[in-house]
Formats: sequence, C-alpha cells, structure tokens
Amino acid sequence: MPTVTGVSERRKPARRPTRVEPVQLNFVMAPSFHSSTLLALLLNNHPDISCLGDTLPHRRRFPNQRCGCLQRVRDCPFWQEVSRGLDADRFVDSDHMIPAYPQVVKNWRVNPYLARGLAASSLALGPWVWNVAPRASREFLDTFLRFSEIVCELQGTRIFVNNVKSFTSLLSLRSLLVDRAEIRNLHHGRDPRGYHFSEKKSYPDITPAVSARHWRDYHGRVEWLRRYTVTDGYLRVRYEDLCADGEGTMAKICTFLGAEPHPVCGPVAFPEKNHVLGNTSRLAFDGTIRQSLAWQEVLSAEDEKTLLSATRPLSEMCGYG
Repeated sequence: MPTVTGVSERRKPARRPTRVEPVQLNFVMAPSFHSSTLLALLLNNHPDISCLGDTLPHRRRFPNQRCGCLQRVRDCPFWQEVSRGLDADRFVDSDHMIPAYPQVVKNWRVNPYLARGLAASSLALGPWVWNVAPRASREFLDTFLRFSEIVCELQGTRIFVNNVKSFTSLLSLRSLLVDRAEIRNLHHGRDPRGYHFSEKKSYPDITPAVSARHWRDYHGRVEWLRRYTVTDGYLRVRYEDLCADGEGTMAKICTFLGAEPHPVCGPVAFPEKNHVLGNTSRLAFDGTIRQSLAWQEVLSAEDEKTLLSATRPLSEMCGYG
C-alpha cells in the first residue's frame, strides 16, 4: 500500500477496531414430507435469494444424486465449482460435501451424537465447550460461512437460505458465532394427517402414533428454538397457506428475509440458479402448486383422531384440528 505523503508513520492515528456486523443466518426448519423442496424452488425464483433445497449434496445416502439442472452432482459445473472453492475433497469422512456440523471424530456413525451433545452443552455452558474440538469447530464455522458466500457469488444473489433441516447445524452455528449471529427461522409446517400419509408412502409399516410423535417432536423443538432468534426472527408458514395463496405467502417470506417481494410462483425463473436438491418432483416442476389432499380419502376417522390428539396442543396452535 502506498504511503500517504506528508504523514509520518509515527504520527498516524491508531486504527479503530473494525466493527463486526452480525451474520444473518436464515434457516428453513421442516422435517421430511413437508414439501420444503417446493418452498426452495419458489425462493430460488427470487433474484436476490439462493436456496438449494436440501442444501448439501450427500456422499453416502445419495452418492449419485441428481441436481436440479438434471446433471449428476458429480458432473454439475456449479457443484464442482463450489467443491473446488471449499476444497471439499478434505472432507471424505463426512456424510455431505462439507460437514453439516463439526466433524469431531472421523467415525460418521458416532460423530452426529458427539456434535449434537457439544452443541446443546455450548448453549447452556458457553462457546468454550467447543475447546474440546477446536479445529473441527473452527473448520466447520469457516467452511459453512464460506459455502454461503460462494453460492451467492456464483448465483449473483445476496441472501442465502439454509434448508439443511439439522438442529445440530443451527445450534452449532449459533453457539460458535455467539452474539455475532442473527438467527432467522422460517418454520414450515404441514397438517400432521397429510404428513403421515406422505411418510407412509416411504415407510408403509409406520403407524399414525409414530408419525404423530415424529411431527410433535420436530415442531416442538422448532418452537423451543425461538428463544435463540433475534426479535421478529421467527415466521411460521404452513404448506396449506402456500398452496392457497402462493404469492401472498411468499411476499411475507421475502419481507421476513429482508428481500423486496417479487413474483415467484411459477416455473423455474433462473435456470442458471436451478441447482436445488431434494424431492425428485423438483425435476418436473412446471410452476403449478397443487395441494395434496389424498389423505382425506385414505385415512380412517380413527387414524385422524389419533394424529390430531397425539399432536395437541401444538397442532391446534398451528391451526390444525
């Protein structure tokens, strides 16, 4: 850097510490079978927003998964550029392209439990808990933040929406960033009866009682997470509202995320951004939003009663009943 003429090095005023602006972390919190892939496609239709559906390509569960551009992830230029920018080859022991949470140990079966325990402990005891795994926690934080930067750089956007669905990921980021993070949770709900019907298509032996427990446990934890968001950092959105009034619901979501409302309910608007991962229905998305109500004809009155009674009072609070 050139020296400024007429100012001696000795007499330069001391540099003030740079003020670090809080990082805004945007999460879509929804379990499987809630049509969160549809929400990701609509968010991605906004010129200022990037949302990648399931967010991180899987290494183990779906090694040959197909990108929204119809290519395999391993052949997709976008994902290869992301991988190179993150030096993702160093994470061969991770379930995903990069760790969804700190990689405390190399054993991919044990690591989720250790990371979950550390994340929960750090919220109660403080971020010093991560000193147990300083390298892993620092690497996770730096890599995940850089990941969102690379995605926005490649897609020409300014808002990244994380749809990884992992409580451990969110809690790890929150505890490591301490007060440098503004957490915004977009809570995506669905009628527990419709959820059970969709879950049963993948797991035919699942009972209404088990589905109800899954629904209640997940959404109950999202409600609990509200304490870790900033003021006005929580928005509940229902799948049914998205189907009934797509543009109105999406306008609320855009405003919540800090983006100007923009028409998004239509087919893929930016093919160069269409690298969404998730349900295979995304590959044939034509912009039409159809609410799935098949459960009304299939579920018995007894099954419906079980699902609603086992999820109260949370389901009633969400407007189901």
